[in-house]
Amino acid sequence: MLNSSPNRFLGTRIGNVMSFKKRLLAASCCWATMVCSVSVYGQEPSAAPNEVLGPSAAPTLPPELLNLFGVPEDSSHQWISAWLAKNKDWTVAIDRFTVTLHGFNVGGTGEVQIPRMMAAIQSMAATLDNESCELTITPDPKIWKLRWKNTQPIEDRNHEVDIKLVLNDRPIGITQSSATYQQADGTIVLRAQNGITSGELLRFEPQPFKNTIGYWANPKDTVSWEFQVNQPGQFAVAVLAGCGAGQGGSVVELRAGIDADNHNETASLEPSSKSMKIEFAMIETGHFQNFRWQPIGMLTIEKADKYKLTLTAKSLANKAIGDVRMISLVRQSSPQ
Repeated sequence: MLNSSPNRFLGTRIGNVMSFKKRLLAASCCWATMVCSVSVYGQEPSAAPNEVLGPSAAPTLPPELLNLFGVPEDSSHQWISAWLAKNKDWTVAIDRFTVTLHGFNVGGTGEVQIPRMMAAIQSMAATLDNESCELTITPDPKIWKLRWKNTQPIEDRNHEVDIKLVLNDRPIGITQSSATYQQADGTIVLRAQNGITSGELLRFEPQPFKNTIGYWANPKDTVSWEFQVNQPGQFAVAVLAGCGAGQGGSVVELRAGIDADNHNETASLEPSSKSMKIEFAMIETGHFQNFRWQPIGMLTIEKADKYKLTLTAKSLANKAIGDVRMISLVRQSSPQ
């Protein structure tokens, strides 16, 4: 009797653990199915007046599974409702990193505008009445203009167009941008697609052969990134940039400081010391899309917090400053 109780207790504990694992696996599989399924938004002409094809909102990750999947709680599809309200002859389908726009009652040549995504385009294609057609994109600072064109222009508006964009990340708009997190080894990688531009011309160019912050011809324009630091220290900073022939020599200031918005402060972004500011000259690479790594100096971040890094032009050498695809901050090991 005395020996059987521990065995029964151990058996009960093992059974409970196995039961929990089964429940967690079932919940995980259920959520994975929800995430991987295609979400369709909008109304086809044949649908009932109030009928929406697909779910009315993207599924929300249960809080208890948030850490397991590492997915933010907010939906990546928040921009769609406002967009559909302005584009009533369109539907949107989201399948992970793929966005498919379907337009009906359109012309043989036309244009549709969507919000700028916080992702680069890996590939894009369009069909008009199920036949392949030309598709081009013109990125503006806050919107992307998608234009389709038939080989022989068609004037009437009795056609249907499908536009497919395959992205390298979730299709979220700039209003849903979030901070970049420091990697486990201490490295911080700031990609062009996560940069927030400010000014007249500067913008993110998502095309596969670009994937860069570009159109930097106005020295008053700036670009910023937010990032979370959990492992402070000294960082070696390098910029992956391109600069056209005869355009090198513009001086750029890289400045990092604690994100005032994160602390509900109105103070401007100011570094706590000179060690959080670097000036460098943009090196000519022969073409704006000839990207090369340029080490620019050391940056010291003294405490864990949420930071903002901003690039500002201090001087313009010729007509354009350069394109910036990525910034890396590699944490240096402490001397033994």
